[in-house]
This record gives sequence, structure tokens and C-alpha cells, in this order.
Amino acid sequence: MQNHNSITLERPSNPSQSAPSPKMLIFIDSSVEEIEILVAEIQPDAEVILLDPDHDGVEQITRVLSQQTAIASVHLVAHGSSGSLQLGSSQLSSETLDQYSYQLKTWASILCGSSLLIYGCEVAKGQKGVDFLENLHQLTQANIAASSYKIGSQEQGGNWQLGYTIGQVNRELAFSPTVRASYSGVFASYDEATDGDITDNPLAPLAFPLEEGSNSLSASSIAGDVEYVTVTVPEGFQLDSVILDSYSSEDGIAFAAVQSGSVFTEPTSGTDVSNLLGYSHIGPDTAAAVGDNILDALGSGAGAIGFEGALPSGDYTFWLQQTGLLVDYVLDFNLVEASTEPEPPTEPPTEPPTGELPVVSFETVPLTFSEEDPNNLVEWRWTVAGD
Repeated sequence: MQNHNSITLERPSNPSQSAPSPKMLIFIDSSVEEIEILVAEIQPDAEVILLDPDHDGVEQITRVLSQQTAIASVHLVAHGSSGSLQLGSSQLSSETLDQYSYQLKTWASILCGSSLLIYGCEVAKGQKGVDFLENLHQLTQANIAASSYKIGSQEQGGNWQLGYTIGQVNRELAFSPTVRASYSGVFASYDEATDGDITDNPLAPLAFPLEEGSNSLSASSIAGDVEYVTVTVPEGFQLDSVILDSYSSEDGIAFAAVQSGSVFTEPTSGTDVSNLLGYSHIGPDTAAAVGDNILDALGSGAGAIGFEGALPSGDYTFWLQQTGLLVDYVLDFNLVEASTEPEPPTEPPTEPPTGELPVVSFETVPLTFSEEDPNNLVEWRWTVAGD
């Protein structure tokens, strides 16, 4: 096993043949489900590197690439959303490309003319996704393939078609047809117990792409453990509710806040709530208890921007924190199609009046008076002319 400060899974060697130098590198984020199924049948010339969840994924990839000579293709398998990919403890996204520009430019010496295939849900979706991939191409000089749809199981609404491409891409996928048919997940869900610790970096939150219906986020928190999660509500949909599905702790109060956008700009101390879309305590001892839609409480936080009802399409970053004892909690983010029908009137509309309308005129008695006279008695009279 090679040591790249990451876990490397290698195909067993065949003693009757000399092992070929890997031409395909497959980097898999450790938060991806059913990794053992994915690596059961990989291409003969492939090497799989499992990214360490406790270290920066971009730096891990950079270190591995620096030790290579000739690569036909690099495959990144990770949870994604529009213009974003979760790699180890870091997020490669539109917002962090500048931060990683130096490392990504070093990829160019290896990847120039090679293919970079990105298996992450909806990474190429929308203008944000397109801009991200174009900028990534400029930095790495790689030919890129990605998808604007979910990647993975067809039953979960996914497929394995990397339909958005830049340059002449080697379209050979990392995983065999048998693996693709048997894989039951999509690269878009999160359970902290199995997928790794949710980041405490407000400028690189965990990307949690949503699919229509219920999207469950399971996590644990304790005093001092701050967690940031960005959800993307696609065009044509709305975040109808965020249900506190379960909450297990002797401490019945935790905290949640939300801002528009894919980063969180307010500090955890000295927070200016006027820059928050909303905030609230959550938990059994609060107004946002188990079974409640916490959006209702968040939207009414005193001094915040505030909102009512569902959140429309866009990016929203949640700050989740426990201030006391350990808590295990589950939040269900419910995504539904945006309503375009007007609200029905509570009463039937009345026909507008026709004909000559009445005229109302006002006068005071007396017509003039002095404001300095404390004994003024003014009488208002009005006259209606017409029916």
C-alpha cells in the first residue's frame, strides 16, 4: 500500500504479469456510500485512492498527482451540487477556486490534455456549475466531463451520463456496467456518523444537494462544535420545510441560523443578526421542537431579515450548533415543486360598481380657527352626493 496521507486501494497483483503503471486514477471521497461496491470491479489499469476525511482533499489529490508521470484520466467521486464538490475535509467550489488556484495549476503539468471526470450530483447544473467547470478547466488544462443531473442509481433518480464536457474527453468510465447497475445510491446525501464530520469552516460549508422529496441530514453536536451546511434549492423548486425529525440529548436546547448564499459570513460571537435570514433555538425545550418545521421559528427571529413559509430556489447556508451536552439530531429537508398557482380568494370577488359614482366632500365648522386657542371645538362634516 502506498502512503499518500490517504488510503489507497490497489488491485491484487497477478504474479504471471508485470503490473502496469496506473493510467487511470480514481479518487473517492470517504463520505460516498457503498464504496466496497464501487471498487469491486474497476478498470484493469486503475488505481483507487480513498480520500482521508480529516484532511484537505485538494491537497491530498495534489500530492498524489505530483508523484505521477503519465495519466490518461483522473476520476473524482464525491458528493456534489451546482459548482461544488466535497473532497475530504474541504470543498472545491466556485467560492474556493481562488484559494486553491496554486495547487490546481500544478495539476496542469500532469493533466494537460488528459481527462478529468467528475462524478458528483449536479456539479454542472446551471450557470454557476458551468462557470465553475470552465474556471477549473482554465486552471488545470484538463478536458472535463461532469453532469447537471444526479449521478448513481436510476431508482434514486440518477444516471451515469457525464453529459457536460469541455475538450476531447476520454469517456471510459471508472466503474463497470455491473457495478453501475448494482449501485443503489446517488452522490447526494449525508450521515455524519458514516460520512465524516460536518465542516466547521463557514467559508467552505458541507455541500448538501437536495432532491425532490425528503432529504435527511443526520448529525451529532456538542458545546463548541459548530457545523455549516449549504443546501441548493434548484430552479422550479422550493424548500417547503425543515423538520426536526429527532433530537436525543439531556440538553433540550440547540441553535440554528440561516443565511442566503453558499457561505456563512457572520461570526459565532458578536453576531449581527440583521445579516441573518433567520435564527432560532431548536430542540424539545424550544418553540421548534421535534416534529416541527424549524423554518417557521427561523423566519421569525427578532432583528433578522426574516421570511415566511417556504424558501425559493437558491443557495442557503445553515449554522447548526449545540451549546451544551452532546445531541444527536436528524433534520429532514423537504423539497417540492414551486407553486405557480395563485392563492384562491377567501371570498368571491364582487362586481365593480357601474354608472355614476357618489361624491364625498368634507368641511370643518368653523371653516377657520386658531391653533393657539385651547377652547377650539372643531366639527367635521361630510356630504355624499349620489347613490
